[in-house]
Amino acid sequence: SSRLAAAHTAGSARQPLIFTLVDRVKDKVPQVRKAAIKGLVSALEGAGAAYVAEVVRVVETVYAADTAAAAAAVGENGLPMFDSIDHLEHPVMTMVLNRLSDDKPSVRSCAIKLAEFFGSVDTSYCDFEAVATMCEDLSVSVRRQAITTIAALGRKYADNVELQETWLQCVLSRVKDNEKSVQSLCANIINENFFAPLAQVALAPQGGNESETAAVQSRVLAMVDNLDLLLLSCLQQAAAMLMEAGQLTQSFTDALKAAIPWSSHMMTVSWALLQEVAASGGKKVVS
Repeated sequence: SSRLAAAHTAGSARQPLIFTLVDRVKDKVPQVRKAAIKGLVSALEGAGAAYVAEVVRVVETVYAADTAAAAAAVGENGLPMFDSIDHLEHPVMTMVLNRLSDDKPSVRSCAIKLAEFFGSVDTSYCDFEAVATMCEDLSVSVRRQAITTIAALGRKYADNVELQETWLQCVLSRVKDNEKSVQSLCANIINENFFAPLAQVALAPQGGNESETAAVQSRVLAMVDNLDLLLLSCLQQAAAMLMEAGQLTQSFTDALKAAIPWSSHMMTVSWALLQEVAASGGKKVVS
């Protein structure tokens, strides 16, 4: 305990503002917790790598007791729950996870934003599944932030297969949310992350950047392969919403037709979307 106290004192002296913010993330007053998390996000956005690393060191100091307690934990069999310190969650993840389960929606929403920042720095700082779970939160504002964050992390880590499956399922399933603003948010994300790249590749001119085109096509096909019937119906609903809003045009249907030969799954998805566009008033566009 004396070593922890000394570390706290040294950390507070080195970075007093950040140390105070990190420490206040644990505060008993919800408004203080919220303000502390927002302050951290503001301080970190646009910061350089050295500053972010210093903030991580402060978090490690403030949450050192939590880490020590986890390391000493034993299971029902009396054996340590973790084989080594390497198997423990990082203190940054501990800080974020604690606030994702906060009883105040405003704090949870801010914590998701903090998870997005740290997750974009290092995957060991963020529990993607925990963020994904927040997409089903009772609070509309929390769901919107979680959906935005999981989609942003999906774009950041385009080669992370597990995360690609996670964000697609989360965002598509919430297209059927009972809140219109959540539906619209999801439809726009699907347009940006799925429909637009599909059109980019399907309508790409000959002689372009073939390696980039192939990479984007591969990601689109991977998304298509992760669709089940329920998610496909969500994708159709997103297309219908975007069609009604005038965000899908002739070029989109041209892209769907061009993408049919890509794979058997792509053919199924393309025809399903073409039928939905036609049913939504786009018969002239589809013909």
